[in-house]
Amino acid sequence: MRLDPERTLEARERLGLSVAMAAKRADVAKSSISRAEHGEEIRPATARRIATAYGVSVADLYPHDPYSVWSPIDLRQLGPPVEVGSVPGHEPMAELSQEEFHEAIREASGSDEDLLKLYNRLDDERAFFDHLYRLYETNETIKRLYTRAIDRWLIMHFVLDEREINPERVSDLRRQFKLLEELKSR
Repeated sequence: MRLDPERTLEARERLGLSVAMAAKRADVAKSSISRAEHGEEIRPATARRIATAYGVSVADLYPHDPYSVWSPIDLRQLGPPVEVGSVPGHEPMAELSQEEFHEAIREASGSDEDLLKLYNRLDDERAFFDHLYRLYETNETIKRLYTRAIDRWLIMHFVLDEREINPERVSDLRRQFKLLEELKSR
């Protein structure tokens, strides 16, 4: 995932932190701070750590232009209804049927590495739909995709936890469960 370089730099400078201080506060390498501030690829977990250290959400550090973030949705069509594009090899997991989603998990279950790749893809998608939902809360298609993205991320988390593979923090899980319940009740 890529963060907005200007927003990320501004958030750090607003706190008066050097790159070294920010890295220590976020518990990431200085090179991760530098990559984020230059719009280079970083892991979603790194983006969360940086955002938390700066006292903002990851969505606050996303670019204003959604095209600069990985996007399986054709945002030029945004507005009722949202058109979900088909980017070859990157169909949104949120658009898969339940059966197709479970098949993707079965296919990835051959190795821990494949499961982690699937988890990271779901985490990226969840963060992306979070960003879209913040921009277009009244759009029912985005709400549906965001709800499904959270749900599938949680399922995948439990698959990893069952295999004792790099589970996320419990506090993040609780926050996602709460958000999922709020979305479903609206």
